Amino acid sequence: MTTFIAWVGADSRGTASINFSTDSRISWGSNGNPHWDMAQKTFASVFSADIFAYVNDVMFPSMVLGQIINAIDNGVLFDSDERLETRFYKVEEYIKNSHKLFPQQHRRSFCIFHAARIGTGLKSEFALNTISWSQATSSWKISRLIIPATSTIIAIDGTGKNAVSKWSARWNASSQGGTSRAIFSSFCNAIYSGEDKFTNGSPQIVSLYRKGFGRHIGFVDGGKRYLSGAELPISTIVNSSKIEWRNRYFERCDISGELIQEAKKHHVPKGLI
Repeated sequence: MTTFIAWVGADSRGTASINFSTDSRISWGSNGNPHWDMAQKTFASVFSADIFAYVNDVMFPSMVLGQIINAIDNGVLFDSDERLETRFYKVEEYIKNSHKLFPQQHRRSFCIFHAARIGTGLKSEFALNTISWSQATSSWKISRLIIPATSTIIAIDGTGKNAVSKWSARWNASSQGGTSRAIFSSFCNAIYSGEDKFTNGSPQIVSLYRKGFGRHIGFVDGGKRYLSGAELPISTIVNSSKIEWRNRYFERCDISGELIQEAKKHHVPKGLI
């Protein structure tokens, strides 16, 4: 379960962002039922430039990532300017140590994605690490993915991988191909298509930019607002300007779905609405 995509946003000066997006469904049956469409699968630190997401098993990754974010945001796991290699290593060790104590009969395969940045502005450096555990071999695999300098997909994973790849190819062949908006729009198409019964709910997004720490991006669609997969009734929102909001075409908008003043309207190719 879970459908995941990671991509780079770039401009004429190179890599400008790393973005993760997932769906929000978790399921308890082989046919996709019962299910819950408000599960958090993306995580962002407000203390350091680190973001996370996971695929496959839900129970262990969702709990351990919540604990890791808590440790980072309270300044006890590492400093916000710690070297990338040190941050990756500490997160890996935290996950492995916690997993040792997790009941064997409930261990399932999973992959955790960890993106980080060191430095700011044009001197910033982005990196992406994956930490995987296989139930079949009871073994760990740690990988470092290459970060390109153009707007492109870095990784697609999860049960809806084929659907995302199909819709991504369609968008990439359009006039909007090679852009962050095409990548995210294709991901939304894959979720809404219903092609994977284990994928549904709101898309959720976390991002790293050249400046600042991890960011949770709010999502607006059909007059509803979502954050980390959970719907937010408008009566509960105190200050919507605290975070960035996007629609399914990755246009910047407010909580009503209206484009903000400085946002650029994106063209949607025929047949991809």
